[in-house]
Amino acid sequence: MGEGDHMKVGDLVVQSGWEADGVGIITRVYIERMPTDCDDRVTVQWPLGSLNMYRSQLKVISESR
Repeated sequence: MGEGDHMKVGDLVVQSGWEADGVGIITRVYIERMPTDCDDRVTVQWPLGSLNMYRSQLKVISESR
């Protein structure tokens, strides 16, 4: 699976380039298809709080079942 592809609620992720900062879990997936920006967003729960991020910033390390 490529970075940012097919993410779903419950997947464990790390931020690309910042893997040492810890693991987060996806709590919400937003599907946005706009002509100028087609990078979907997700909400990630990190150890210190939640954050809305672009899927392209993340790498799935474990898929939810």
